[in-house]
Amino acid sequence: RRVLFRSGEWRRDHEDGKTQKRGFAPTARVTTAEREVPVSSFVSPSKSDLDSAWKLADQAQLLEAEIIFARSITRGDDPEAFRSYAAFLLRTGRRWLAEVMFQRVLELAESHGPQWAAVAYGNLGLLRELSGDLSGAEALQKKSLAIHQESSHWEGIAQVHTNLGIIAKRRGDFAEAERLFLSAAEDSLKTPRKDITARAYNNLGLLYRDQQEHARAEKLHEQALAIAEEINDPQEIASVCTNLGVLHFDQGQLTIAADFFARALSLSRQIGFQQGTAVALAGQAAILLSQGSTLEAEPLLAEVLALNVQLGQSDAVAGALVNLGVIAAHRGDGRAAMHYLE
Repeated sequence: RRVLFRSGEWRRDHEDGKTQKRGFAPTARVTTAEREVPVSSFVSPSKSDLDSAWKLADQAQLLEAEIIFARSITRGDDPEAFRSYAAFLLRTGRRWLAEVMFQRVLELAESHGPQWAAVAYGNLGLLRELSGDLSGAEALQKKSLAIHQESSHWEGIAQVHTNLGIIAKRRGDFAEAERLFLSAAEDSLKTPRKDITARAYNNLGLLYRDQQEHARAEKLHEQALAIAEEINDPQEIASVCTNLGVLHFDQGQLTIAADFFARALSLSRQIGFQQGTAVALAGQAAILLSQGSTLEAEPLLAEVLALNVQLGQSDAVAGALVNLGVIAAHRGDGRAAMHYLE
């Protein structure tokens, strides 16, 4: 009955093959699109409108935000408009449409400058990583990195180092992942982008958690949370809260874990952060299952299943089906169990 949730995907085992002491252990890390601030020569005339749309999105006014994002791309030649809308679509679980928008950013880079190609390659690389194509993701991230390095664009360099660190972590190369996350944190301090620093700390915390270094992980997650709260980034706050919930769950501190999962779920639902909602629900289900409350966990897992079908997370879908099958078998419903497990 051991199913792990890592990086937005359900896993039957940890990537390094280590056995976990507890049962259902949901884990998350930030996989948001790069909300990158391009160099000044690429600032869009519609930037104030896009800023307003993000404020609306962060205030749970999703329909109003999407109307602004959709209107912003009608002119057809504004790469910032397409990038922003793509990031919003990725947050709300429409990954395939986000990819279309990022491809448009890449097309527009021919007339708007190479920095936009770097933005497009980085975000398309994120989508490849989410789909499990690590080689394709790495190739795109390295294309992005080369462009950022040529112009000494430290914001982009820091973000790509984080993304490459995530890829290295998924491959089980923890030493390389640590080097890249530390480099991202250091690079981010050369920029005004505190959200990039928070993201690097959050992912570094996950790396240490995977190696059972709980004290180091907790310190980094708390640093990331403090930054996210300072800049009022609800998506980042939700992600870090989930990771802190997992950390306390792993150590048997279920009451503390439950508080973090509840905060993460509330924020994720408010801002339409579908992946965050799925991970937080999985955390709440994990607590219920560890307490033997299978009936209470079942509807949560059913929602986790539905969300991950929408997100296209095949591993997460498989994991949810396994959990639901185990619950059905536990209550003696063999037909339902076979339905899920087949």
